[in-house]
Amino acid sequence: MTMSVSSLEGALFWRRLMDSGAVLIPAFWIHFVYSMLDLKNKGVLIKCYLISATLLVLNIADNWIPGLFVSGMVEKNIFRFYVNAGFGYYLFLLSFWLVVTYSIFLLI
Repeated sequence: MTMSVSSLEGALFWRRLMDSGAVLIPAFWIHFVYSMLDLKNKGVLIKCYLISATLLVLNIADNWIPGLFVSGMVEKNIFRFYVNAGFGYYLFLLSFWLVVTYSIFLLI
């Protein structure tokens, strides 16, 4: 929807909705891996959920304080509205890759 809307406001709404789900993926994934491997370290799970909750708050607060999650949306290549990453996006990327790396280590 971000690519098919005609207004910046619509693109921002769909971006915020999409990212609200995406920031929860690392916590849900590590929870799934812990369940599959029957691991009991709740400290790691709590930290992952807290990080995801923080990112979710940054994503939502970006509505009132622009720049917390994205620094804007611009026209780029074939995209009418393309996200310029902000502080929250970099935190999300870091948390995602840490969880993926850790979960692969656990699975191996």
